[in-house]
Amino acid sequence: MTDNAGPPPLRNTLREGLAIPRVLFNPLRLPRGGADVGHGRPALVIPGLATGDISTTLMRRTLRSRGFVPEGWRQGLNTGANPAKLQAVEARLERLHAESGKKVMLIGWSLGGLYARVLAHRVPEHVDMVVTVASPFSGDRHANVAWKLYEAINDHTVDNPPFAEQVSAKPPVPTLAV
Repeated sequence: MTDNAGPPPLRNTLREGLAIPRVLFNPLRLPRGGADVGHGRPALVIPGLATGDISTTLMRRTLRSRGFVPEGWRQGLNTGANPAKLQAVEARLERLHAESGKKVMLIGWSLGGLYARVLAHRVPEHVDMVVTVASPFSGDRHANVAWKLYEAINDHTVDNPPFAEQVSAKPPVPTLAV
């Protein structure tokens, strides 16, 4: 058994640092095209910790190019499990479903995936499926470095979010975790 408690190897830190320019230019990059797999289905994309809709621009453009009708969450920066923001996104999800007549695909990146899973538990009648990307919904929530930032800017710990739903429990809709 190896000890994973130490800092990451320098080569990993350098590799991640080299990715920063690519991430910063994501909103300017062209989407990946392909077959229409969305067929006009609405998709609500929820950003990760300390990011907002700008960070999901490329993902939403790519979804649009593949036939989805993607929307950002429109709640500014995602700074944590915020009951008011969750309620606003829930109301938006309900509106998207009512306006389109189709259930909404929820796509959550990291912390956004936790929001997506909570929403799927609360209002599954509006949700087509949940796709999570690098979301810490199971296992040790301290197994990444983001938990320190999360706890520094919130009034609760990563293990005690301000909602009753258990994000580790599978929602009653199809899910895909990447």
